[in-house]
Amino acid sequence: MAEAVVSFVLEQVGELIVDSIVKEAMFLYGVNDRVDLAQTELQQIRCFLRDADARISHGTATESLRFLVAETKEGAYDLEDVVAKFSSEVTARQRRKSDIMNVLKRCVFLLNDAIKLHKVGSQIEKVSTRISKLVPRFQAFDLTKSENTEGGTSSSMERQRELRRAYSHIVQPDVVGFEKNIEELVDHLTSDANSHHVVSICGMGGLGKTTLARKVYQHGKIRRHFDSLAWASISQQCHVSSVWKEVSLKLCPEDEDKIRKMHEVEICRKLYNIQKEKKCLVILDDIWTIEMWDILSPAFPKYETNSRILLTTRSRDLALHADRNGIVHEPLCLSDDKSWELFQKILGRRQTDYEDGKIKEQLGRQMIRHCGGLPLAIVVLGGLLYRKETVLEWEMVGKNVKKHIREGKGKELQDSKYSGVSWVLGLSYDELPYFLKPCFLYLASFPEDSEIRVDELCQMWMAEGFISSEDMGYDYFYELVQRCMVQRGALDSIHKRIRTCRVHDLMRDFCLSKVHEENFLRIVDLSNQQEATDTLASTKVRRLAMISSHSGSIGDHNLIRIIKDGCLRSFLCSGRSLGSIPLKPWFNYFYLLKVLKLGNVDSEFQLPKEIGKLIQLRFLSLQGDQMKPLPSSIINLACLQTLELKLFRGDDLLKNVSEWRLEHLRYLYLPFHHTNFFGDKKLMLENASSLQTVVNISTSYLGFNDLAQLTRLTKLKVRFDDDWQGGVTFSHLGFLRVDIRKARKRDITPIILSCPQIYRLKVSGAITKLQEHNQFSSNLLKLTLKRTGLKNDPMPTLGKLPNLRILCLGDHAFSVQEIVCLKQSFPRLESLHFGENFSLEVWRMEEGALPCLCHLSFSFVPFLKTFPDGLRYITTLKEIVLDEMGVAQVRRLKEGGEDFYKVEHVPSLVVLIICKILWGGISDMWKLCATRIAGMLSSDNVVGVAGMLCTARIAGMLSSDYIVVIGPLNFVLILFLSPRVMFVYVRIDKARNFFRWGKN
Repeated sequence: MAEAVVSFVLEQVGELIVDSIVKEAMFLYGVNDRVDLAQTELQQIRCFLRDADARISHGTATESLRFLVAETKEGAYDLEDVVAKFSSEVTARQRRKSDIMNVLKRCVFLLNDAIKLHKVGSQIEKVSTRISKLVPRFQAFDLTKSENTEGGTSSSMERQRELRRAYSHIVQPDVVGFEKNIEELVDHLTSDANSHHVVSICGMGGLGKTTLARKVYQHGKIRRHFDSLAWASISQQCHVSSVWKEVSLKLCPEDEDKIRKMHEVEICRKLYNIQKEKKCLVILDDIWTIEMWDILSPAFPKYETNSRILLTTRSRDLALHADRNGIVHEPLCLSDDKSWELFQKILGRRQTDYEDGKIKEQLGRQMIRHCGGLPLAIVVLGGLLYRKETVLEWEMVGKNVKKHIREGKGKELQDSKYSGVSWVLGLSYDELPYFLKPCFLYLASFPEDSEIRVDELCQMWMAEGFISSEDMGYDYFYELVQRCMVQRGALDSIHKRIRTCRVHDLMRDFCLSKVHEENFLRIVDLSNQQEATDTLASTKVRRLAMISSHSGSIGDHNLIRIIKDGCLRSFLCSGRSLGSIPLKPWFNYFYLLKVLKLGNVDSEFQLPKEIGKLIQLRFLSLQGDQMKPLPSSIINLACLQTLELKLFRGDDLLKNVSEWRLEHLRYLYLPFHHTNFFGDKKLMLENASSLQTVVNISTSYLGFNDLAQLTRLTKLKVRFDDDWQGGVTFSHLGFLRVDIRKARKRDITPIILSCPQIYRLKVSGAITKLQEHNQFSSNLLKLTLKRTGLKNDPMPTLGKLPNLRILCLGDHAFSVQEIVCLKQSFPRLESLHFGENFSLEVWRMEEGALPCLCHLSFSFVPFLKTFPDGLRYITTLKEIVLDEMGVAQVRRLKEGGEDFYKVEHVPSLVVLIICKILWGGISDMWKLCATRIAGMLSSDNVVGVAGMLCTARIAGMLSSDYIVVIGPLNFVLILFLSPRVMFVYVRIDKARNFFRWGKN
């Protein structure tokens, strides 16, 4: 991490002094030479830091070396601090010179500025001198300047190789939840029809990849299918010739004497020929890098062979690189029930008092929740409790269960080969390139179990200086996903880019321990003052994430000291209220702040006018209900890149702001609901030519000429209160959402023509007509129409769009009784959705229409009489969803129904009928008929039905294919089930919880 810090500081200092005015001021105050010298010496030190970092992570560094590395990081940070302060003072001085007209006042201010600059210049000289003294101290250590640190071995590496070594004759009994995974992998490996030669098991550390591979290795079908089997543990350090020799000896033991005498080239050729002549399975366990695979792969034939390779790796990129046609198997974490089953297997059968047993089960279930379904963590916890007999001992472990899981030793951890989960996860961290380590550690600033927006994360990285663009940030983020250190969440419907992500609980715990160790970030919970006091050390803190609550208060002197140190670069605050936090005086110490994120602001919250002093601020996010108007000083944030005003209401929010000096602003997010947003003024963005994203802007506040000047705009969500004026072209715009709020219909033809490169379009509101197909961009991939009220059938026009993949005809998109999909229309459409529509009665579809359709859904189209006959010709159709459709419509698709023959080839049918009825309106007969269905749904098929009062069948009223669920939120759900239903889910309107019934 020290290498990352120094490299990052060198880049930041270089950017700070590139300004000619700052350079001139440094020369005048005689500090330019000192800064240049400090940079040169940090570059010299950086050559030693990779080796020093490696020794620290491997456990071979002396205390003096650890101290020197820590001192170097602090020195580098201090250099950035003082240079940033100098730059800020110079910038502020230039602004005051231009703003102050009175000659006497200007002289006074300039004198004060000179004193401040002289003081900061003295600080630069002191820091530079400190750094100069570090170089000879590093030279005193036997550190290599080589880029390659793989030369020697360490106790840590020996432990790793010992840990990864698999003994094929040992069968592990404690395997739970892998049964289906094992069978799938065995089928992939033994199927002669498959064209792949590599099967990969990919996932984060501790997920059980090696255990799964061992079970496959021992499987009877594998033993019968293959002539010979071999297992090799690769790990981070290995000698290629040794691996080849080890595998060759296991595949061909009869040639042992010859193989041992062979040179590397001969062994490679021998191993290659063995796999061509015999049907072999080679398991390469724990291979880390693409480079290592490329070195090993010449010995493994790709074509014209019946042999197979099974890899385990943490890198999805490596898995795909090894065989583009190969199988990548990604096991999931264990469910709560499977976690408990594994936990019980580790503990074994015990004689225990009944009452104690019940208490232990309760404690055990609570503790395994902290394992997050990670098998290794469950093994660690089971090993800890294996020899603990009493309830008191279990309670003691439970009080600090997270620490025990990270560091514990027990039955499964004999001979100290494991040092808990953190050591295993730490291997992934140690393998990260230096520039990815701060990006990973920054994830600790988000609350536990939060769904992290990838675009926001990248914007925060960019504000910190970790990356230079959002595209680079996504590449870095994707690398973390591919290394299985971050879990992917929601995907973009078009390009399948990851939109949100999560961090596994144990990976986050490891991240928290690492940020504390590296002094990268401090997290303070004000509701726990003791915890807050313990968290804050005496060293300088540069990033602070604070959780506030109504009961919290700012009373800890360490916290006040952190603020007054003036070293903070990031300040993130979340919780129920900001009322207890004295933000106004703190802003005087935030002059180095780059990231400011405040959550849960309310109507009483006022952003201090001192915000204008934060010259270095690049990311400003305010989230919550609503707040008082922003101060006019916000226009002084010249370096601001992201302004995120994600408030429910924004009335009068920017009435004090007119022309902004925001030359570097790239991302602007405004409140969704707002009136009189800018008072009686329009927003002037003449200097905001860098804007790439503008969300929730209204044409009432931003003129068309101003929009036309935003030449770099790629994403725009705009509310049209005026007619669109022609002559405006957005050559880079790819995403456009248009909201038409006023009753009068609008002609959107000029909008469509102004966006020649658009690939995603959403129009919400009444429009006069639908454009001709040749007026749409040929790049259009997704189109959403909602409340557009079209009077003509839109399908003939839309069906001619050559590249359309997703079409959402939302609520009241059209008001015609009949629509027709012509032959060869919608040539590439994959998903089609019909929203609420009271007019549609007939849908006709010719054979050959929608040839690529995979997903079809309806949401409350009550008068649709029948489903189109053309559905039976769409062989690609995978799923049909009927949401709030009528009982008669559902029965048509039921087996034996009139339209069943049209959809019998579709593998998945999802049916949801929601009848919203007040509880008081349900008759007594309904209540009496509501009985729990015994045995109809097994416990394995009911997942997470939280708060459900009862599941009932309405006797004599509906057929046996219906289930009625009476729930606590004043609703009655009638669910249609058939043998063909794969999943039936229930979504509650406000809470948006999901209840699922699975039909296996």
